[in-house]
Amino acid sequence: SDNTIKQASAMFTFYLIIGSVGALILSSLNSSTLEEIIFEVFSALGTVGITLGITPNLGALSKITLVVLMFVGRVGWMLLIFAIVGRNQQVPISRVSEEIIVG
Repeated sequence: SDNTIKQASAMFTFYLIIGSVGALILSSLNSSTLEEIIFEVFSALGTVGITLGITPNLGALSKITLVVLMFVGRVGWMLLIFAIVGRNQQVPISRVSEEIIVG
């Protein structure tokens, strides 16, 4: 349906932007090739668990960036956006009471 296409497009755009920012951060902090950095970033974002082996050679800030990318990939884009932009609304709760006849 049309709504599903919009959601998929929004998800793709979100992950592309987050991945690009992560790749930009890692490429500015490390001397690895762009292909290795992009692979590591999108592997972390997709929580795949595959690496090219450059992670042990990365600095602390680069590793923290990868951890944040893993967290964003695990939590999901919609939950993250709703947590940032969402409203604090009280959900009306009403307790149900009933007379239970025993015996």
